[in-house]
Amino acid sequence: RQAAAVLEQAERYEPALQFYRRLLSVDVTDVALMAKIARLEELVGRDAAAFDVYRQGLATALQQTATRVHVATEEAPDPDDLSAIYGGQRNVDALQQTIPKLVEGLLVTMPEAEAGEYVRGMAADVARDLEQLGPVAEGAVENIEEYPRLRARADALRRLCLCFRHLPVSDEVDARLLDRFRTDRALAKQSIGFRAKRGFHVAATRLL
Repeated sequence: RQAAAVLEQAERYEPALQFYRRLLSVDVTDVALMAKIARLEELVGRDAAAFDVYRQGLATALQQTATRVHVATEEAPDPDDLSAIYGGQRNVDALQQTIPKLVEGLLVTMPEAEAGEYVRGMAADVARDLEQLGPVAEGAVENIEEYPRLRARADALRRLCLCFRHLPVSDEVDARLLDRFRTDRALAKQSIGFRAKRGFHVAATRLL
């Protein structure tokens, strides 16, 4: 990896890519490495190849993201198990840092002709995530932050739909999310504010 980084810094992108791809063959779940490879593919002018890697990377990153976290009920970690404490947190932090890079890469490299199908597929994934939650227990107060994968997928979808002018797809998804998480003010503020700040006042009003 160090040799690849040296080549990259010297702007010798093709040999750096060869090293990075070898590393990826050893660990095909390394989403940070996928983001790096995709970025280098961009730099050498292969946007189609970059798009494929960004798409694969985002799918892998979302798959690795926890479906649910039980903040209030989880057992306290073993204070002597430092690898579990710090290793787990590093994995979460790495995903949180890499997912936005993968989404930004898709914004730049995704062909317009493929955007509609892609965002509709992502919307279907959000719908499946919601269905798997089951009904809300009576009197329960839920927050979308308890469902990191669902939140990350919806956030990515919102940005992609805006960029590629498919905002109605995200409007429908956010309406379903707000219906599910009716007491989540942060979600309402984010969903409505995202549209209002960008001048989509009609779409923002529909979510009220």
